[in-house]
Amino acid sequence: MTPKRALHSLQVLLIASLIITPVWLSLANSARAETPAGYSEYYIPGSEEQMWGIFYDLDPYLLDINQGMHSTIAITAGTDNTSLYYDHWEDGYDFVPGDPASADESYILNQGDVQVFESANIPVNPRGTDTYHDGQDRIYSVGGAVTVSRATWTESASTLFAQAWEVLPTRPYQTQYSIPAGENLAAAPTNYTDFTSSYMILQSTADDNSVQVDDPLTALSPDIDAILDKGEVTQLYHVNAGTTVNATYPVQVQTIYGNDYGGTAHYDSRDFTLIPSALWDTEYYSPVGGFGGGYETDLYIYNPHSTDLTISYQDMLGQGSFSIPAGGTVAYSSGTGRYVPQDSGVYLSAGQPFWGIGSADTESTTYDWGFSLLPASALTSDYYLGWAPGTSEPVPTDNGSPAFVTPVQDNTTIYADFSPVDGSADVSYTSIPSPKNRLK
Repeated sequence: MTPKRALHSLQVLLIASLIITPVWLSLANSARAETPAGYSEYYIPGSEEQMWGIFYDLDPYLLDINQGMHSTIAITAGTDNTSLYYDHWEDGYDFVPGDPASADESYILNQGDVQVFESANIPVNPRGTDTYHDGQDRIYSVGGAVTVSRATWTESASTLFAQAWEVLPTRPYQTQYSIPAGENLAAAPTNYTDFTSSYMILQSTADDNSVQVDDPLTALSPDIDAILDKGEVTQLYHVNAGTTVNATYPVQVQTIYGNDYGGTAHYDSRDFTLIPSALWDTEYYSPVGGFGGGYETDLYIYNPHSTDLTISYQDMLGQGSFSIPAGGTVAYSSGTGRYVPQDSGVYLSAGQPFWGIGSADTESTTYDWGFSLLPASALTSDYYLGWAPGTSEPVPTDNGSPAFVTPVQDNTTIYADFSPVDGSADVSYTSIPSPKNRLK
């Protein structure tokens, strides 16, 4: 039986409730800079009916639709006096910025405060319109940056079978995305079995949004051609690498991958928040090392171009380069001949923009989780971790939510201020070499 999954959280890569401001705010004209007070808007991805359908298609083992779904949404404040407004989808998006009374719920958070919204036994047979804290809800913050996390699981399987995402503010959402991995990679010659079952979910942030999703390996073109209103969702089952999303107005896109090993193993799944294609970079730092004992970490790197792309890499064991064919995806283990070394970051670069995702405990059901590579241009020096309790107990008994940090520059000191924050570092780590310079 698979142990209870640690629910992965946000990027540095971050997975815990200590304080070490979401990197995407710098890419999106930081919420702190949008107005003197700062504001951010978020839509919670994935309706519960939508997620149930994907869970069931991926691995129906012991799932009971009558027990419904469980949803957790958590917000961590980066500054004092942050106003938080919650807008439920069930009664329509009726919150009006500037009119606090129009919100369904409102809160004031101070720096490091974590506000958790949790609902159990959410019906999906059918969903109905009763009010829960769940997918498709809208969150609006004023006064400072916040970190938003979203986790969902089936009540019958509990957190053995869960998905969790970092939820980005709407500012960096764009209209074009490409999916770097899919079911075609699970077959020979690549045999990347993490992607045996692959799914995409999409959510609109505007009314009358024309959305097309095209999988290049299917007969349909496009596979989805829909008009979505604000907050509405759609999905595509069994997607292949290279699937594209095009929309009239900005959307957010997530993917879910998994494998039930022909019914012989269960609850293997990983989840990723996609980065718009226009924001891809030529440099990435991956902070998640390998774990030893067979719990390997791998990276899957996607070349969106019509010509081959050379990727340069460096980790604590060595450096080199490998080629990714046009439109192809290559695992770090395939290109370098090894998985990500234990306790090592990875530096990746190329002459043209590319993207990638990471898989911890790759091709295994035991401690399975995933993370998205963040462009080096989006990194910053100040981060607040989101909700990551370790295990599903109200007071977790195990530390299942570590934080992974890797520096961009040598001689970097990392300070961590554990929650509740007081402005003073509880621990620090000094003279950490950058993965780019480990061998110099």
